[in-house]
Amino acid sequence: MTTGKTEVIGVPYDASTFAIFYRTDIFDNSTLNQTFYSEYHVSLDPHYWPNWSVAIWADHFLVDQMHVVKYGILIDDQLQHDIIDTFPAIFGWFYERNQTLNGGSIGGITNYNIMFMGSAPPGKPPLPSFNNSAGVQALEIMYNLTKYDPQPFSEVNYGTIGVLFSKGNAAGAIMFTPENPTLINSTIYGKYSVSTFPGGYAETGTDFLGVSKYSLHKQLAAEFVQFLVSPAINAKLYYLTGEFPISAKAVQMILSNTTLSAWQRELVKDVYQTATVGWANPPNVPQTYPKLIPDFNQQVYNFLQGDGSVQSAYQALNTAAKLWVQDVGG
Repeated sequence: MTTGKTEVIGVPYDASTFAIFYRTDIFDNSTLNQTFYSEYHVSLDPHYWPNWSVAIWADHFLVDQMHVVKYGILIDDQLQHDIIDTFPAIFGWFYERNQTLNGGSIGGITNYNIMFMGSAPPGKPPLPSFNNSAGVQALEIMYNLTKYDPQPFSEVNYGTIGVLFSKGNAAGAIMFTPENPTLINSTIYGKYSVSTFPGGYAETGTDFLGVSKYSLHKQLAAEFVQFLVSPAINAKLYYLTGEFPISAKAVQMILSNTTLSAWQRELVKDVYQTATVGWANPPNVPQTYPKLIPDFNQQVYNFLQGDGSVQSAYQALNTAAKLWVQDVGG
């Protein structure tokens, strides 16, 4: 992140991405797959979903039609913070496919990222990218997916989503991959996998290591960071904690470790794949935490509690966009 005066650099030490966790004992079930395909003409496996409509179909199919689970694919719409991650996770599908929004750069302008336009007027910040039909469609998807969450949906948040998924009464969860250790001792351990979002992309997390400028031992601290991201240690962190490696060499070490189950190795490979396509990120400018998050989240939260109409969606996103223009000095 940069303000023009201060530069903060972090080194990722794990493959922390926002992606789809899903139950393989459900989504890979041949009978369910045949029934789903015959009705919707697409695979039930999230790896093959072309768009977000399939996620809604899967929720309806598994919860309402087949009564396989009580909840669908859990999504996190907490007011205080989490909406700012869930919305771009869905909006990324639309942003990538709209050059008017992305300006030819899939991930947008660095730090402004996909919730701002991918191009900006000279000397000015970019405008918000979500107050249009693309944003409204993404918001409608959020609204429909939230229906299959435990209610009130505000109970699903960063602190609870992994635990809720681990109980085995949800089909899946859109959550950060560092939640994996939460699932290790659960009844679904060995029965889930991780996929990119529909269309083949992901959102990155914010697990970084850095050296403080106030450190009394900068060189030693830098060497420790280098030690943690070295392939052998990066792989060892997975064995010790269940956190997925960011080093390509560490991933290969794990994949060649035949003492691990085929399921574990496949999971590591799938998570690493999400890290290679992680670009659908919310903004990361100085105004993000004090202004952008509350101004956006409040409007979306109000919408999710309302009637879900197109008019309400436009109103929520237009209000948030106006506030963001003021926030970044546009």
